[in-house]
Amino acid sequence: MTVETLTSRDIPPIRTDATIAEVLPQFATHHVQHLPLVDFEGCYLGVLSEDILRNVFDPDVLVDSFRREAPVSVGAGTHPLEAVRLMQRHHLTLLPVTREGGTFDGVIAQKDLFEYFSDQLSAEASGSILVIECAARDYSVSQLAYLFEQHEARILSIFTHTPAGTDSRCLITIKTDVTDTARIRYLLAHHGYTLTAYFCEETTEEDLQDRVDEFLHYLAL
Repeated sequence: MTVETLTSRDIPPIRTDATIAEVLPQFATHHVQHLPLVDFEGCYLGVLSEDILRNVFDPDVLVDSFRREAPVSVGAGTHPLEAVRLMQRHHLTLLPVTREGGTFDGVIAQKDLFEYFSDQLSAEASGSILVIECAARDYSVSQLAYLFEQHEARILSIFTHTPAGTDSRCLITIKTDVTDTARIRYLLAHHGYTLTAYFCEETTEEDLQDRVDEFLHYLAL
């Protein structure tokens, strides 16, 4: 999976001869806070920020003077995880995609990345979420899969995080397709895993989405 399938061409790039007055309405039209800037040959130059342009006194000034330094972009073969990292690091609401030679090819919208990872993490699937902790050296995907399969449960998604200030502990978030996880939790404790949080579908959909948002936040660290 690469960002090529997530690339949208619905947001046209802004040319360097456009004025601030011409560009500002497009932020609201496309529901973004950034827009790509290109030259007359279609080469990507950088992004324009709505916040910066709105603070310019003269609306007739050309936008080329206000592009952000060090243009950030990805190629079509980039993995979505790298796109998330760049988008979060540079605080962008979209990420331009370029072809070889720097030609502008489209953008990846923040909402499309969120939808992609929501699907990858099975956020909408029925089931439960377990957050467990163990020593980093004891983390074993195969062991966890075996423990869940013993009770005819499937692991729909799994990701890990190292808590700040330590590299010896590992937090593991698991989405499973069952709601009754009492026996699984007992087995996990028996094998040295500490349960730190538990969510089932009877809570709220917001709880499940919070886990997706937390995962995306971890990617930016």
